[in-house]
Formats: sequence, C-alpha cells, structure tokens
Amino acid sequence: MNQRGFILPTGIMAYAAVGVAVVIAMLSAGLWAQTKRLEATKSEYAQFVAQAKAAGDAQEVETRKTNEHNAKQKELADHEITTSRAIVADLAKRLRDERSHSSIVPRSTESATLPDAVCYTRSKVADALSSFEEGIAGLLAEGDNYAVNLECAAKWARGIGKD
Repeated sequence: MNQRGFILPTGIMAYAAVGVAVVIAMLSAGLWAQTKRLEATKSEYAQFVAQAKAAGDAQEVETRKTNEHNAKQKELADHEITTSRAIVADLAKRLRDERSHSSIVPRSTESATLPDAVCYTRSKVADALSSFEEGIAGLLAEGDNYAVNLECAAKWARGIGKD
C-alpha cells in the first residue's frame, strides 16, 4: 500500500501549505501593525482630551474672573446711578420747597384800590402756575434721570477694555 500524508507534502500541496503559511504570517504582521496604530491613536486621543479639558478649565476660570469683575462694575455703576438720582431728586425737592413758601403770582401794589381783583383771580392764577411749575419740574427731573443714565453708560463704555 502506498500511503501519502501531510507530513511531508509534495507538489502542489507543498505550494499551498507555503502559501497558507505566508498568508498567516502576513495577516499576523498586519494585525500587529494595526494594533500598534490603534494604541498610538488611543494615546493621541487621550492627550487631546487632556489638553481640551485643561483649556476648558482655564477658560472657565477666566470666564468666572471676568463675570466677577463685571458684577462688581455693575454694582458700582448701579450705586453711582442711585446716588446721582438721589442727588437730583434732592435738588428738585429743594427747588420746589423754595418756591412753595412764596406765591408765584406777583404781589399787587399797595396803592391798588382792590388788590385781589386786578384782572385775574389770584388763587386761580396761582393754582395754574403752580400746576405748570410742577409739570415742568417733573419733566426736568425725568430729563435729569436720563442724563444720569446716559452719563453712567458713557462712563462705563469708556472704561471697557481698560481693566
């Protein structure tokens, strides 16, 4: 009996076995190379994540500082506006009080025979002029408040970027 086996292949079987061995070796080398590439990419990714996190943390700290600074500036500006409005209101009140002690209608002359009956009723003219004066004082106070707001906004705008 003539036996043949795979122990020592001959002919075409030998070429097939060598081909399979070469393919297995090439696949093993490719797997090894891809594994090294994957490890390198994982390392780069981990480094990128660490850098991005560090940059994000640094920006968060910077943003927090900027927000705290802006909050302090706003508080100072609000206090300045409140103080300026109080000063304007106090001046307007003092002006109104100064005028309230005397009549806005001029006194009649002492030589007039009927001092209350000059061409007008003194009380009606005084009421009309007082009402007019209150309206004007209200407009002036409102204008002063706008002027205070505008001045504070301009001061704030000039201060941007100086800190």
